[in-house]
Amino acid sequence: MQSELKSEIAKRIFGNKDSLEIKDTDEAHHALDKAISLEDLIKTFVSLSKK
Repeated sequence: MQSELKSEIAKRIFGNKDSLEIKDTDEAHHALDKAISLEDLIKTFVSLSKK
């Protein structure tokens, strides 16, 4: 379920789930921002889906 949510969030935010991957060309702070914001979103959606 969490991987499905992760894919759906990525599609909505980045346009496709492959862009969730952190690329070597990403600057470190951009990659970290991506990871943190997505992790927070996933946790929020998971907690909401359990209610």
